[in-house]
Amino acid sequence: TTLFRMITGEEHPDDGTVFFVHHLETAATLQATLKDIGYDTVVATGELNNEKRLAVLDSLMTGAAKYGVLTIGACGTGFNLCPGVSRVFFLEYADTEAEMDQCEHRLQRLGAVKQVYSCWITLDHPRDRAHVTKLQNKKRVSSNVMDGHKNQRISFEECTTRP
Repeated sequence: TTLFRMITGEEHPDDGTVFFVHHLETAATLQATLKDIGYDTVVATGELNNEKRLAVLDSLMTGAAKYGVLTIGACGTGFNLCPGVSRVFFLEYADTEAEMDQCEHRLQRLGAVKQVYSCWITLDHPRDRAHVTKLQNKKRVSSNVMDGHKNQRISFEECTTRP
């Protein structure tokens, strides 16, 4: 499929791919799964000290590592992943869209010369649907406020959903 070709780099074989996740268990499972199908993967989570985390991110940025599994909290801000990485997949979501945007921006920094492919993968599951709906509602409310809609009511209920 096209998605698998994007993940494995068949369309752009010299580019790296990162997977952003939220939970440590997801990071470990994804790394093991990729290893089982023949893809060496580096992992950076909050469990790594800053020196080791920087080494992992540098290996992705320089192209020494082709696949990385990164947690949103540990690697979503303050780092560059270009020019080595041009594909990002979100397998889990952060609580705010701004965190997700910051993760994407790790690939769109000074030195970026390639088109960036970004894919937010959502399962047909009540938890994912609720999370996406919450993010969409937050974005709608904040956009209305920023656009100057004076009568915009902001309530906690608008930014939450129930599965």
